[in-house]
Amino acid sequence: IHRGGGQIIPTARRVLYASMLTAKPRLYEPVYLCEVQCPEVAVGGIYGVLNRR
Repeated sequence: IHRGGGQIIPTARRVLYASMLTAKPRLYEPVYLCEVQCPEVAVGGIYGVLNRR
């Protein structure tokens, strides 16, 4: 059975549209791993900056 673009594209469009309507979207927060080297007197300030969002 041969299917042309005239049959495939509208069907695919309906499938994708229905999947977007029924999806449960989520936002993911990026997670980073880093190492900070600083003088001991600056540790409090560094934590303050890193904990801010």
